[in-house]
Amino acid sequence: MMPVQPNDARVRDLVAKFTEICIAQYLAAYVIDTARYNRSYKAMQRVRAELKAKPGDQRRALLPLTGSLERDGSQHFVGHCFNI
Repeated sequence: MMPVQPNDARVRDLVAKFTEICIAQYLAAYVIDTARYNRSYKAMQRVRAELKAKPGDQRRALLPLTGSLERDGSQHFVGHCFNI
């Protein structure tokens, strides 16, 4: 399978935002802040919906995050990002 390279600036921005939301969601779960976790989940849903609405369903641009997060030793974030 070929690596996915988001070439659209908006897609790259959405991937970065998804990553930030993912980390915020993990931290909210860590301190048991349900309200913050729910807000971040809703924000994540909006990002995923926008990526899906892009031509070609650009959610595939999120796939490289799984490998990069694991290589950085931050695999605990992966569960919160991709169990949705």
